[in-house]
Amino acid sequence: MMQKGFDWTDQRLDLLNELLHVLSGLVDEWDTFISPNGDIGYFSDLDELPINSHEPRELGCPSSSLRNIKQTFEKLEMHCRRLQSLKESLIKDFEVVRPSF
Repeated sequence: MMQKGFDWTDQRLDLLNELLHVLSGLVDEWDTFISPNGDIGYFSDLDELPINSHEPRELGCPSSSLRNIKQTFEKLEMHCRRLQSLKESLIKDFEVVRPSF
């Protein structure tokens, strides 16, 4: 039974590590994008562009889209922190169920 718990915890740690690696990479890319010298500067004049009159204002406003993307990445960062906390908890569990060889 302990081996089964060990295997389950080990698999969950592997999965969390993989997920955290991917999510952290996405967050790092976003941080680079929004940095003072990042590519977000290419969008600094978008609010000056005319908006198609047939589109709702929130859909046609580029700065609104960038705000929505920023909010999404803030949520992603929060999920990364939660997953990191879960990983730390699983590491503690892993120590408990680790078979002593």
